[in-house]
Amino acid sequence: MAITSDVFNCVYTAIIQGMTDGRSICADGLLFGEAAALATQIESAFTAHDPPLSTTIASRAKRDVLNAIVAGIIDYRWSTSDALSADVVANIVESYTYLSGRVDNAPVPLGIAFASFNAVMPGDNADTVAAGTAVDFPNDGPASSDSGVVRASASTFTLDAGTYEVNVQVSVTEAGQLQLAIGGVGLPETVAGRATGTSQIVISTIITVGDAAVLSVINPAGNTPALTITPIAGGTHSVSATLTIKLLGIPAP
Repeated sequence: MAITSDVFNCVYTAIIQGMTDGRSICADGLLFGEAAALATQIESAFTAHDPPLSTTIASRAKRDVLNAIVAGIIDYRWSTSDALSADVVANIVESYTYLSGRVDNAPVPLGIAFASFNAVMPGDNADTVAAGTAVDFPNDGPASSDSGVVRASASTFTLDAGTYEVNVQVSVTEAGQLQLAIGGVGLPETVAGRATGTSQIVISTIITVGDAAVLSVINPAGNTPALTITPIAGGTHSVSATLTIKLLGIPAP
């Protein structure tokens, strides 16, 4: 994950100010207690930034920056007064690279932030899905805490600004189509369908959205007939419909 120059500048300021305040990072290879105070000062710089970086950068980005600094300290890469700014740049870049290569302490890659939702038929989606209306995914599946996705209702999901991979599979009795929609408006490039009623309808795509965009999976407007979400399709067991959303990237602050 790239860390923007805006974040770098904020961290530099906090580190340099901390050193100016006399906060020791290490000496003779030993960590001093004031390292924690410096970490607090760095975190405060995120909040004090205008606009606050705490609201414009996901927590994982802040954590990764702080982890990189700590890794730099542990790896004995600290700045000297002779070339403070340049050394701080090198510390963070080298430490982030070093940390990313370690299995035990590596930052969580951005691509594994995810949320999943499902429906189980019979029971869920008991009514047909008319044109322009959404499929329900009322059950929460596994999710990461930094997915950027919040359930708004049984059929709608609020996404933070970002780029997402969206995967959908639904068993439908009729020949028909499904489509992703933002704010109830279908995205033309996401329509998937079938000409005969013998297989699932599957959507797999990547979308980019702005703040508080509401995602749903709809029967496209103007289509007929209404769609039956098939219960017990192909066997004797209840059938699931699933919606999986992976956060691939967030916009720069």
